[in-house]
Amino acid sequence: MLVLTVVMLRVFPQAPVRANPSGFVSPVVAFELAGTPEDVAGILGDPGTEARAEAVRKMDRGNQIDFAFMIAYAAFHVGIALLLAAHGLVRGAVLATLLLLAAVMAPADALENRELLFLSHADPSPAMTAALAHLRLFTLIKWYAIFGFAALATPYVWRERDWWRWTAPLFGLAALFGLAWVVYPPALEYGGYLVAIAWLLTYIRSFR
Repeated sequence: MLVLTVVMLRVFPQAPVRANPSGFVSPVVAFELAGTPEDVAGILGDPGTEARAEAVRKMDRGNQIDFAFMIAYAAFHVGIALLLAAHGLVRGAVLATLLLLAAVMAPADALENRELLFLSHADPSPAMTAALAHLRLFTLIKWYAIFGFAALATPYVWRERDWWRWTAPLFGLAALFGLAWVVYPPALEYGGYLVAIAWLLTYIRSFR
């Protein structure tokens, strides 16, 4: 998961061709939450331009690598759930819910990527409008599975007996930012950054 993260950071475009939708920093997250053909054109550039071709090449390559990453981070969440279970902190319905949320992440992400790979080559049309609607659905399912896992795991991570317990506020805050998407869509991006930090610290903890 860590290696794929580094690779994707190098592969994905670092900035939009023209502009992200208001409030977004990353063109990758902005593309996941694009709502109109104009949003897509702002991120990737106008169809037929050289800038668009280069942005699409980078975005498609990153999304292709993401098919491996989605399996890695979903498995990582299974590991977190099983670690908490091994420490006697979760069981029964809580453990089952954590595992179910982890199982939802990869399929939702795969369906999201299917729409992204279509949209990067699509011109404004009814098909593009339908794909944008599907994209929004699959993106939110993926992110809410991630943030739902973070929210549910937070009190149990806090009961850990070593320094890993201090990632609990990160998981909890990430979940709050994710839920704030309803009133401020870019909050989802900030929640993603927080959960990524929590993942990194959890990865370091795993070496024990």
